[in-house]
Amino acid sequence: MLILYLKSSGKKNQILSPVLLLLSGLSGIYSCILTPLYFVKYHYTKARRDLINTNILIVCSLIQIVLIFYSKFTDQLHKASGISSLFNLDKIINLFYNFFAKPILGRQPIYFVYENFGFGSFGYISMLYLFSAISVIVLFILIKFKFINFFLKDHVFQSLILIYILVFTVVIFGADNLQTSGRYATIPGSLFLLIIFYIAANFPVRAISNFFSILILISIVAGFYEFRPSTINVKHQYIKHLDCINCPQWKTEVENWKKNQNYQISIWPYPKKRLELSKSK
Repeated sequence: MLILYLKSSGKKNQILSPVLLLLSGLSGIYSCILTPLYFVKYHYTKARRDLINTNILIVCSLIQIVLIFYSKFTDQLHKASGISSLFNLDKIINLFYNFFAKPILGRQPIYFVYENFGFGSFGYISMLYLFSAISVIVLFILIKFKFINFFLKDHVFQSLILIYILVFTVVIFGADNLQTSGRYATIPGSLFLLIIFYIAANFPVRAISNFFSILILISIVAGFYEFRPSTINVKHQYIKHLDCINCPQWKTEVENWKKNQNYQISIWPYPKKRLELSKSK
């Protein structure tokens, strides 16, 4: 995505950019979904480097499509639980939590509010009313502070929104069992923060710009806390999976296995997991 917005025409960039796009395009479909935007960029610039980048992503996209259809027809794709399962209260709450709330506030504050202010006991109708109220407030803010005019005039902002929609769509329809958490929420969450950062830096109304700047500051503070949270709150404590606490030493584990080939090798970072090696013939 950074290459998409790159203006420099230096020789190093002309060599490095196609290589990076080729690697990322062959590694997964997230880069491939940017192909239409690269094509639009070439349409306006007519630059040779943009044509090369576009053609590379087109080739990568075709390869990814072939792999997807091949995996589908050979029954090697994970069978999702159906689009209809997305439209239930739990899925909607999970989506808003992972894509919009968690990137700003982090896990701990959201869980604190959810568990201590009665949201956990909300029924389907109550949550529907809550989402409706939030939607009305957001719509009012968009109209009141002329976000639509900002969107129509700023092409970079338009492209960021389009990229988010494309990634959002890929995650929703391509994730295993329509999951919206974990690795599937990483890129949408990062893009959401990038959009907030762009608004904070470019929106003409100072009050709105300052508000989104505060959201970015909150996200940074929450990120520091989430990376190394306090050990006092252990109810939602996952740092043990990141730290190597009494974890097995690979060299020692292999030596133990050589002495006893029935020995199960312990694997970091999850000590409960074991690796079984076949006996030598």
